[in-house]
Amino acid sequence: MAVGASICVKGSIEAVKFYEEALGLTSAHHGLNPGETYGHVEFQRDGETVFSLAEVGAEAGDANQKLVEMMLSGNVRSIMCFALGFNAEEEVHKAFELLSKGGRIVNPITALPWSPCCFDVIDKYGVWWYIYLPAGKRPTAKEVEEFFGWDRSEDE
Repeated sequence: MAVGASICVKGSIEAVKFYEEALGLTSAHHGLNPGETYGHVEFQRDGETVFSLAEVGAEAGDANQKLVEMMLSGNVRSIMCFALGFNAEEEVHKAFELLSKGGRIVNPITALPWSPCCFDVIDKYGVWWYIYLPAGKRPTAKEVEEFFGWDRSEDE
């Protein structure tokens, strides 16, 4: 099974350039709408599609903008977060610098048991990103429980 994800934005022409630079992706399969917006664009890395993007329809534009404003206000939490693992710490830092401009930092760059360098940000389009550098090893359940302060002894 394959999972595909698509981001719907107002301002797709600018958004394509923004994500190419911020995430180090290339765009392909551009489907241009009559109004000079994208109906469909795929973002790829190493020839593999990571996600796609489309312009939100005019009839939904105002509702989409209200949702973006709610996401940026911090008063609502997204039901979806895009998680992208990068190959180098420099890529993570570049993505943080660009994605956080005009957005909201949820968690600044930090180290966690499962990633030596990661962050969460909601970008200016209202998209929640978790960008990380994979750890050399997967943390144990005990390490994760200790990190979150979970006490599982009652479950036993």
